[in-house]
Amino acid sequence: MSAIGSYVRMRASDLDRLLEQAAAVTSDRPFRWPWQPRAESSRERFEKEWDAATLEEVVFDGSGHVLGHYFLAQSELHDVVDPFDSAEAASLARVFTAAFAARVPQELRDFDEGALKEFCTEWGDEAAAIHDGIVAAHAFFKEGMARIRDGEAVVFLIS
Repeated sequence: MSAIGSYVRMRASDLDRLLEQAAAVTSDRPFRWPWQPRAESSRERFEKEWDAATLEEVVFDGSGHVLGHYFLAQSELHDVVDPFDSAEAASLARVFTAAFAARVPQELRDFDEGALKEFCTEWGDEAAAIHDGIVAAHAFFKEGMARIRDGEAVVFLIS
């Protein structure tokens, strides 16, 4: 099963509130007696709030895993810090496989084609597919960063 990648655009104030909620999400279900109505879990509350805050969602046309590989390549070839490793990303990882928020557009450097192909050789027989995926991910991240407006943010997700 392949992971799904996407980005979601929302107001920055909604993102701040949702980051607090994500940090509080647990897998615990509230106790109830059989005759009591089922209480909503913290994850279910988060999901409702997330859906209500979403202004736009764009799905990546490819495996979401490639979005992670993209930042491995950026880190290796351009010494870029992986945003999936940030403190906000750790909160969002409580509800998504991986995620990070961008409040201002981040400049993403283009790859030298030869260096990118060399980087992808570590995947052996899948090197060509990973290369093509990273190239597609680069366009996807640039598109998402360009969608950031004043007072808005974009959250990149792997779910």
